[in-house]
Amino acid sequence: MKIHPKLADKLYRDFKQFWPEVDGREYRPGLDIGSGWFPLLYFTLRRASEICDGQNLTIKINYIKEKYGGLAIEFDTLSDSDELMGLFELAEEESYKICDACGRAGKLVQRGRWCMTRCSDHHSDNVIFSREVMDLLNQHQGFVCNLKDKVSLKILKCTK
Repeated sequence: MKIHPKLADKLYRDFKQFWPEVDGREYRPGLDIGSGWFPLLYFTLRRASEICDGQNLTIKINYIKEKYGGLAIEFDTLSDSDELMGLFELAEEESYKICDACGRAGKLVQRGRWCMTRCSDHHSDNVIFSREVMDLLNQHQGFVCNLKDKVSLKILKCTK
């Protein structure tokens, strides 16, 4: 499943500091996740930005993808940060509770050899872009995400 291109563009625009340059050009790593995880990922990257600013850290994200049904973020940094690692681990943990297709409550399911986190409406679908995601995009031309409705507030409390 691929994230909707408008959502991917928003992530690339809002978090440019995390994408490395390759041969002097901006590199956009793959975002191989469903659109349902966009609010979780957006909030996680926003919090990571705050942590990096507060601790004077620089990180470069190599990829963001679904792995074994959960969110996986691979990044490089020159400094260790327990707070940053805790944030990314918490985001991965939370992703196992969120349908990657629509963002509603989900659970880990297996189809053949593949694992995914889906709600009851999408557990057997090959969803490209769910109706819920398309409705959200259509309602918010500039796409303002209401994170309180979509993301567990546990991440808000992620502190040292």
